[in-house]
Amino acid sequence: MTNLVDTFADLTLETAHKAAMQQYRSALRELCGPGRPYVNPLLIKEKHEAESSAALDQFDNVEVLGSRSRDGTRDKLVQDIEQE
Repeated sequence: MTNLVDTFADLTLETAHKAAMQQYRSALRELCGPGRPYVNPLLIKEKHEAESSAALDQFDNVEVLGSRSRDGTRDKLVQDIEQE
């Protein structure tokens, strides 16, 4: 049975995941989104690596109530970023 603390932890992790993905997407759109000129693929790769790291740092720095593990949600974030 899920208790209230676990529910809040799950919501916090879900919100942190969404915020980190938004940060990543926004940064990449600024570089190579709609209406942007051609960008060298090496520059895109560098930006991807830097913004992936920043998004994961943002996620990792979120305070989570209780002892809920963030590993599964973090793994999903890594996977979602790589699929972008």
